[in-house]
Amino acid sequence: MTESQQKECSLNGAKYNVGSFSDIIHQFIEASSKEELEKIKAEMVMENRLQELLQYSQGVVSEFVPHFSERFKAIEIESDAWHLEIDKWNWTGQLLGRLGAFGALRWAESIYKSLYSILCDLQQEKRRRINKGTPLHNTGWVDLIRGTPESLKRSQFFMKLAMIEDVISVKDGFKNLPAYRVLNGEHNIPEANLDRLAEVTNGFRKEYEEQNWRPELIYLYYVIDRDNKERSGMYELDPKLGCSLLKSTKDAVSNDAKGKSLEILMAYLFLTCNGFEVLHNLKSMDSQHDLLIRNLNTTDPILSEFGKYLFVECRNIEDRVDAKAIRDFTAKVIQASCNSGILIAKSGITGDVEGNGARMAILKNYQRHDVVIVSLTLNQLENLIDQRLSLIDLLVHEYEKVRFDLQ
Repeated sequence: MTESQQKECSLNGAKYNVGSFSDIIHQFIEASSKEELEKIKAEMVMENRLQELLQYSQGVVSEFVPHFSERFKAIEIESDAWHLEIDKWNWTGQLLGRLGAFGALRWAESIYKSLYSILCDLQQEKRRRINKGTPLHNTGWVDLIRGTPESLKRSQFFMKLAMIEDVISVKDGFKNLPAYRVLNGEHNIPEANLDRLAEVTNGFRKEYEEQNWRPELIYLYYVIDRDNKERSGMYELDPKLGCSLLKSTKDAVSNDAKGKSLEILMAYLFLTCNGFEVLHNLKSMDSQHDLLIRNLNTTDPILSEFGKYLFVECRNIEDRVDAKAIRDFTAKVIQASCNSGILIAKSGITGDVEGNGARMAILKNYQRHDVVIVSLTLNQLENLIDQRLSLIDLLVHEYEKVRFDLQ
């Protein structure tokens, strides 16, 4: 093969043969008109090209991400050129999805999630809203095709995110779009529940002026609202969203913003960990609780030690939390007949070194009342977001430190 019969990738300089699968993929990526794109699509669905697509699916995803990340930055949002680029992603994912029986569903999912990630990054960079409903709907479609109990739950989650995007984009017209129809028809979610999700979405839009929201954040508010009768989770911790919530917690200025931002961060971390449900800002006759966690991990004998319900109290303050705050929090836990509580203290608790203060109060409360208070810091939450360890592993580790008086 002579050099004249080879081409060079515009991004990394890699060479590939004319007429090869790499050549077709690069032509597909660089197509600048519908007519040109349709011509390349026709070749890609030929039997030999489909076999190559199955064989090199991972390579296709790895080519798409860097090429399109740069192309999207240079294109006017919602222009004809923009929609042409989006169509390339959607068509490729749909093609892989239809080949799902041959193991291509995971690559279809990867295509859609990669596109969603690119659009989220671009939205943040340009500080303006970008409609991200299509890749979310298509991710839910992939899980719907899988048809397992767990994938159907994930499908509902992604379809709800897509519906949130639809509500923001077309307001009352969201019921005419695919996400709503799938949720109501395929997943049998009552219309009243979906109307409530739309109501929360519209309320969020009125309260917050920023336009670069992630739909997961709106859905988080929906899930933890006590008036929401639907018991739902979130699935999959997104480190980028987690970092954004952590930054909001660190940057908060007013006392109200400090407390609320930390509560939302903790709600997100629990909801993206299997086996927990979260309710926010509950008021009883004589006390208020930041978060109430339902512990559904009944098959794990260690996690069952925490009890069916856990209270979470958030202290986003510069000073370390003292013994009195621990005693007050413990009294709330005891009053509710719970086994344990979780205290999030930005700067930690007193007595970590001296062996007294808040740390001693925690040990005494366990010895006297058989109640375990687990204390966590922002640094530990950062490790969870970086996925250096899991929330469950961290909770068990800190629980055992209290119960067995470990260093």
